[in-house]
Amino acid sequence: RAKIAEATSQLPSIANKAEQFFADRLTYQGFLCKPVSDTKHFNYECDPAPDQDGYTIKASGKDQMSGYTYTLDSKGQKTSTTPYGNSDNCWVVRKGGKCE
Repeated sequence: RAKIAEATSQLPSIANKAEQFFADRLTYQGFLCKPVSDTKHFNYECDPAPDQDGYTIKASGKDQMSGYTYTLDSKGQKTSTTPYGNSDNCWVVRKGGKCE
């Protein structure tokens, strides 16, 4: 679960940067979904690319975390796809589909 925490902490940090970007430009278009600090267990990207009205940040697990995907969008909607279960409205972080 400690490896999952990387994604669940980086996604809100990246979202905060997106909101700062929007405040300066009145658009999300051109925002790069890059982590605030170095990451080890997930890759981060905007998927699809940000537009004037919103963004979706995607964290895709790598190496031992392959098969884990978490997203956060500009409306605060969370989704997850994990070996523990999937959700369209939260981040599954524990066996049995327990959400955060």
